[in-house]
This record gives sequence, structure tokens and C-alpha cells, in this order.
Amino acid sequence: LNYIQLNQRIFQLKIKDLGCVVHEVTVDKCAVDDNDACKLKRGTKYFMNMNFTPDFEGDEIEVTAFTRIMGRDAEFEGMDKNACNYMTCPIENGKSINYSFNVLVAKTKPTGTFNVQWRMKQRGVNRCCFENKFKLM
Repeated sequence: LNYIQLNQRIFQLKIKDLGCVVHEVTVDKCAVDDNDACKLKRGTKYFMNMNFTPDFEGDEIEVTAFTRIMGRDAEFEGMDKNACNYMTCPIENGKSINYSFNVLVAKTKPTGTFNVQWRMKQRGVNRCCFENKFKLM
């Protein structure tokens, strides 16, 4: 387990060693609850940034985010999977880069606390993966 900073608080994230080191994840307007979950209000847009150093290079990077709801993986709907639209590509091995994007938390999402997993793939191969906790209100 690694520790990274999320809006002035230290969060313990499960970082899988799949070709990257995640240095920092920030979410604007993120308030933190007693369980270290980033509280997000449904119907609100948030800016997120992930700073990481890849151990791979190239382009054609796809990103997905999902959580487990009622025992099933639920992928975020409407998310642009082309990571190169939100960071400079091609990425370079060993060079720090920012993946930055806006996300709208739909009003239709269920309330509760969820572990969200982010996966970056290159040509179908997992390259970078991390997980953090969000509380939808």
C-alpha cells in the first residue's frame, strides 16, 4: 500500500504495481469524512487530477473507472475512455505526467460509500491501476 495526498489529507490507496507510480490524486471541492472518503455531491461537476510516473511509453491509452454495486462491477457511464484527450501523449517511460479531467456525478447515482478503481490500459493490457474511496451524497 502506498500513501498519496488527496486535497490536504493523506489517504491510503491500494496501488497495484502495474507499470506506474501514482504520486498524487486531487479532487477539487472534496470534503473528507471520518472514514477518509472523499465526499461528492450528486449532480455536481468535479475536477480531478492524477499525477503519475509510467514505467511504459506510447499512446492509445484507455482509462476506465468502476465500482462494485450489489456485487457487480459498475463502470462509470459517459466517461471518455481515451486518456490521451486528458494528458500529453505519447507518454514517456519514467517521466511524470498529469491525467486531468472533469467528472459529473449524476443525480441518479446511488448514495453511499464506494471504492472506485481506476485502470489505465494500453492495447488491452493493464498498465496502471489504483483505488480510492468516495462517498456519494
